[in-house]
Amino acid sequence: SDKLYGNLRSKTKINEKLRPTVLAYDHPDDDSVEAFKNFRICLRFLMMNAKNNLVMISSGSPGVGKSFVCANLATVTAKSGQRVLVVGGDMRRGQLHGSFGVNPRNGLAEVLTGTIGISDAISTTMVENLHYMPPGEMPLSPSELLTGPALSKLTKWLSAVYDIVIFDTPPILAVTD
Repeated sequence: SDKLYGNLRSKTKINEKLRPTVLAYDHPDDDSVEAFKNFRICLRFLMMNAKNNLVMISSGSPGVGKSFVCANLATVTAKSGQRVLVVGGDMRRGQLHGSFGVNPRNGLAEVLTGTIGISDAISTTMVENLHYMPPGEMPLSPSELLTGPALSKLTKWLSAVYDIVIFDTPPILAVTD
């Protein structure tokens, strides 16, 4: 996995036309960033006895800041030396790609349908040790893609390569996926 991770680090796909913006990157001394660092430490202790290294960030409704939490938690975690992947799991209205300056195409949806390989869907970001998998093209039925065997295979692969995998999910009450 280190060989693969090294190959991902050398593939820079940051879209220079999109200005990446993440509070923890742009303003690392902000008081809110300290809260994310505390969250990172608490999460690390909570995950010591966990069966995997996968974290889902969700909410009941859209627009409450789950993508903001994902981007900033991932940034402070990567800056602490851990290998981090953020997966844009909101295949309907995902906007996290803008935070990292990454094209939203060729991501999770394409991996789950088998159109592209996993490493082809992962982009580097402006933060060392932090990678991002965008949601990809909106499929006809995201919930169907997420219930198939491909997701289990994907999460096992990602768990082996990264120290922590953070999923930015769609709002729980709004959609079935």
